[in-house]
Amino acid sequence: MSDLVKARSSNEFRYYLLVTGCEVCGVGPWDLVSVDGQPTPHQPRCAQVTCQHCKANREMKFVSEFEPPDPDSPCISPIDQPSEIIDVDLWLGLAYWLIGQADRESGPESHQHQIRASLCLAEALKFYNEDDEAPPAEAFFTELTTRAFTEHPQSFARQRVRDLAAKLPPPPPWPPGPAD
Repeated sequence: MSDLVKARSSNEFRYYLLVTGCEVCGVGPWDLVSVDGQPTPHQPRCAQVTCQHCKANREMKFVSEFEPPDPDSPCISPIDQPSEIIDVDLWLGLAYWLIGQADRESGPESHQHQIRASLCLAEALKFYNEDDEAPPAEAFFTELTTRAFTEHPQSFARQRVRDLAAKLPPPPPWPPGPAD
């Protein structure tokens, strides 16, 4: 896995680590240990990561297309195009996981998990075409996620995703700042 991961932002890369299996044990997810350099759009960076399951260490190279001016911003992508590294099923899975985290927390931590879940749902909705109620086949990047859709299409109904998003705080807009 020495390819360059092309993420919309460092935040999207962090989510990618959560949904990417380890090539040693097949499980994962990856913990981000360190990243070289500053978050600068279009500049390749190296990340040191460790598998949560087997503790394997590796280096991953990634480049981000955009970076929010505020490094603490949870924003993922300022554009309407869907992710090219995380598919609709994985964005929905991340949202449900974050909602679960929010339910186990209280105070500001819970609210931050809800905001992140809202952002993940916004990313998932980018895969839907026009007024289609279901995402298109190309919204699924693997056989496993395609099978999830085939077996549980109701879980991917646009209105269901919108209804879930309506129960969460709205996702924050991409922060204003210098043009990326």
